[in-house]
Amino acid sequence: MTRRRSATVTCPVCGQPRRRAEVVSGEFVRDQVAAEIRREHPDWSTDSFVCPTCLNKYRADYLRRILQEEKGELTALENEVIESLREQ
Repeated sequence: MTRRRSATVTCPVCGQPRRRAEVVSGEFVRDQVAAEIRREHPDWSTDSFVCPTCLNKYRADYLRRILQEEKGELTALENEVIESLREQ
């Protein structure tokens, strides 16, 4: 008899249940984005996973931080692009 894996898992970042097929393995998260996740969730590691909603949030956070470091203040268009990234 084979063991069946659960059809849902809980995202360790947001705590929301997700289908196993929806989550992204931490090994596929870019190092810079993984560092953003660990800023708020120090126990998260690339051995874990993350849901797409959280991944997009931290991608947007990373992009915002980099742009602010380089340019200082962001334009309305840059903020719009970052929010679009976060929502998708």
